[in-house]
Amino acid sequence: MRRAFVTRPPTLAVVCCLFVLLSRAQNADVAGLQGGPPIQISASEAHEHFLSGSHLIHSAEPGWNGVDYVNLKIVVSERGNVLSATPTGGAQRLYEQAVALANVWQYSPFKRHGAPIFAAFDSYVAIVPPEKRPVEHIPFPQIKNWESLRMTLTRSECYGSCAYYELIIFGDGRVVYKGYDNVDYCGEYHGSVPHDVVQQLADSFMKADYFNLFDRYVLNATDSPTYTTSISFDGKTKSVIDYVGLSIGMPEVVSEIEGTMDRLAGPSVWVKPSELHERCWHNIRTLDIPSRVE
Repeated sequence: MRRAFVTRPPTLAVVCCLFVLLSRAQNADVAGLQGGPPIQISASEAHEHFLSGSHLIHSAEPGWNGVDYVNLKIVVSERGNVLSATPTGGAQRLYEQAVALANVWQYSPFKRHGAPIFAAFDSYVAIVPPEKRPVEHIPFPQIKNWESLRMTLTRSECYGSCAYYELIIFGDGRVVYKGYDNVDYCGEYHGSVPHDVVQQLADSFMKADYFNLFDRYVLNATDSPTYTTSISFDGKTKSVIDYVGLSIGMPEVVSEIEGTMDRLAGPSVWVKPSELHERCWHNIRTLDIPSRVE
């Protein structure tokens, strides 16, 4: 005799539980929709709030050189999660891959009048050549004397309104900043950061396998700023010049180091609110200005 299997309808408790779980999952990222459409913000504000994720696709196309883009319209929840990434132009063949990258970007919450908002802005994914490193691997040395540690970032002037400044972080936490042009902090400032920040910055160089990079990633072009990072300790020194480097195979970790130094040790982190500072829109020639790298 065959047994008859009867599918029983879910109980009311089960239905309610599933409804609550579904509602929570939806509301976690769609909070704010009831307040109307997302607020349009600038690309620069979006950049300041960006926390993690890659904006690059390394092309596997033979002979690929230069840069192409997929332009995107991004919508972000009150929590900083990407709700949607819609292609609006660019390399159509890579739309799907670009959207997949953008969907995992993370942002700190955008706010208006102190309250988190549902935000929308324009962004992009860049298509660049494969990353290039020296064939012979040079390992990152162990830091023995932290007092000898010195990390620097210089962003140069350009033929536009590029921020032009120098940032130096020492192993004991001291920081020196020199703002030359197109910056909010004009002139020379001295401050400090905790040891764990110094450790985090040093770790970023280490994780990037920094000594196993080329010294120069310099595109044959003009009008752009030069970014230079360096680290020295125990008598060892390494620097990397980035002049539109991503377009010729510079590993993305170099750009990440540049951004991490700004975010963790820039003057906005340690300058006291009561300390007066001025915006700088003209070169301050009284300071020791580093020369622009060609």
